[in-house]
Amino acid sequence: GERTGGILNQRRQDAFTIYNGDDAQAIALLKHYHVRWIVVGSIEHNLYSAAGLDKFARIATVAASGRPSTLYRFEWDQP
Repeated sequence: GERTGGILNQRRQDAFTIYNGDDAQAIALLKHYHVRWIVVGSIEHNLYSAAGLDKFARIATVAASGRPSTLYRFEWDQP
């Protein structure tokens, strides 16, 4: 319905901000959604800026990596 479409559009916009926004914006949204795992693979490299994706190396820990994908662990429940 209309309500579901609004929620999906908001989440799509939030995902874009997480991947393309600055560190503070991404951290706030990752904590809001209680995100633990972040995937950066070929799809993300095609959709988002390198500067936006580089932030994950600063705000999260690499859990696994193999070209072209990196899996990050984000501690949303830490200060």
